Amino acid sequence: MGNTINKLIKHYNNVEKKKNEYKFGKVLGCGSFGIVRECINKETNEVYAVKIIKKKKKHKKNYNFEKMVKNEIKYLSVMSHENIIKFKDFFEDKNKFYIVLEKCEGGELFYKVVKNKCLMESESAQIVRQICCALQYLHSNNIIHRDIKAENFLFKNKNTKNIKLIDFGMAKKVNCEYLTELCGSPHYISPELIRKKYTMSSDIWALGVMVFFMLTGKYPFEGKNTPKVVDEILNKNINWKGKEFSSLSAIDFLKKLLERNEKKRLTACQALNHPWIKSQVE
Repeated sequence: MGNTINKLIKHYNNVEKKKNEYKFGKVLGCGSFGIVRECINKETNEVYAVKIIKKKKKHKKNYNFEKMVKNEIKYLSVMSHENIIKFKDFFEDKNKFYIVLEKCEGGELFYKVVKNKCLMESESAQIVRQICCALQYLHSNNIIHRDIKAENFLFKNKNTKNIKLIDFGMAKKVNCEYLTELCGSPHYISPELIRKKYTMSSDIWALGVMVFFMLTGKYPFEGKNTPKVVDEILNKNINWKGKEFSSLSAIDFLKKLLERNEKKRLTACQALNHPWIKSQVE
């Protein structure tokens, strides 16, 4: 994969010529990294989204943006799965990186949950099945995403439940049993990650947090600050008798995703074959 990124950068060294291949349009979103704009390939008239990332040495959270950009390209450029955002192009100038991606118009999963306060089990299961398919694909290729959360899933458009996993800046190829780098969003970090041991199963824990959020509109561990969230992740007993859960099957699914012992946690393949997924989708 290292040769892939080097070839891409070398191929796109004529930045102005490359930028002129696209017509930049409306802003689709923004964040601390920069903005996402609509862009149109002038030759083919195909519509994409371009992620424009400001170059700076370090982000306020100590993220190295250049490293994350190149990491994202390294993985997305070789992936092909219907539930993973498609990479189209890359170039950079003195001040910015430009990553051209498949355009998704349906918005974030996070905002869909917030808008509706929670999602029905049948709708959630359809979405979760796709997410499990994406994770199974990654894990079968020994890749950990390391930032699974509702904000990192986009709907292809407003009239479909087809969903895409985005943001591979923290993704990592597994070359050993454990990774030790601390990363991810506080509400989603797993017990083993707190102990600085990260495996593919940590993506599954984060999936469990996300499914809980989809069904209830809240996180299972909601401390007022990061240390309290960490304490809850390690020690809190979740109340499974709440009215938010309409089926025992959903509770069983969540318990097996939010299993503190990562060796007993479901794999992506096992999650796909859980009765809650199969009964709600089929």
